[in-house]
Amino acid sequence: MTVRILHISDTHLGKRQYRSDERLQDYADGFREAVEKAISLDVDAVIHTGDLFDAPNPNVPVVNECLDIISLLDSVGIPFYGIVGNHERKRDQQWLDLVDRFDLVHRLDRTPTYIGTGEDQFAVYGIDAVRSPEWETSDFTLPEPDKEAFVLLCMHELVNPPVPGHMAHYETEEILNRTGIQVDGLALGDYHEDESANVNGTSVWYPGSTEKTARDESEAHSVLELIYENGTLSKTKHTLEQPREFIEVTIEFNEGDGLKSAKKEIEKYNFTGENGKKAVGIALLEGEETGVTPRDVHGLLDNNGAAVTKVIDNRGLINTEDIDAESVDMSEMEDLLDKEVEQIELNDTSQELEQLIRNEEIKKTNIRKKGAEILNESINGSGK
Repeated sequence: MTVRILHISDTHLGKRQYRSDERLQDYADGFREAVEKAISLDVDAVIHTGDLFDAPNPNVPVVNECLDIISLLDSVGIPFYGIVGNHERKRDQQWLDLVDRFDLVHRLDRTPTYIGTGEDQFAVYGIDAVRSPEWETSDFTLPEPDKEAFVLLCMHELVNPPVPGHMAHYETEEILNRTGIQVDGLALGDYHEDESANVNGTSVWYPGSTEKTARDESEAHSVLELIYENGTLSKTKHTLEQPREFIEVTIEFNEGDGLKSAKKEIEKYNFTGENGKKAVGIALLEGEETGVTPRDVHGLLDNNGAAVTKVIDNRGLINTEDIDAESVDMSEMEDLLDKEVEQIELNDTSQELEQLIRNEEIKKTNIRKKGAEILNESINGSGK
């Protein structure tokens, strides 16, 4: 009997890229399209390999929309299985545990979950994203399945291969050796491009993310259909409709150039979007420093139809001892901070404070008071 699974990963629900409500909705739309693809294909199950949410503490509207989308699967009898990624990971109970209580999502762990019946079955295991300091001491040992099945392990890590060595954190062969059993397939999350490899007879792959999360990612995002029949696994890539174009414009300034030259360059592009949705407009300012400000260029992008605007000002030499904080592109800084924070071991209080500072729904004037409340609760709760 043929068994079919749709592999989804890195949906990052709740991400408000470039501080944009439009981009916030784009991530939900990408997840919804992936779920609708699973329904149209009539798969036996959906697996999600981490970063369902973009942050450890998603707000209520984001969680509600997530539940609404997953309930579409439940209404047609397609189970949804998942693990926790590095973005959404917490020290205590995970958001995935809460969603699991609604019987809409089932957490994968180091005991096998069987999908399919008869001779062709998947035995699916899951290991949540592991914090760097805990990697060496983490137990990856898996029990043997108690029936004949294709052994599929789901993880959320950057591993080589298929991730290029300079970007990977760990070696794939090491993971497979530490499981203690023969793993037939390693379904991964965390890398946002679809890539695959074969490591000592084990098929290893990433399906890619469902929405673009960085400027240097490709426009095409996808999910992967896994088909197991007569003891053989095949994979079919399904590209998702790109809901919003990213249009990048480089504006080279010479001494004395004004707003007119920037306007002329931006007007060469159509930001209204070919697929009915206005594009994300990104302007890179190069060359000589002039009187044209990033705010001016934001206005030009907006006036020419861009739904979301981002300006990166690279003009002039950067003096690290004399940085104008107001000229710094904060969304770019936030992306960099996200990547660095993932590598740092933070306690619960630090994580709460980080989320408070990042929460755009809280007025800046209230951050000090709320921060003090978090610290007082931490001190009182620890008995100090």
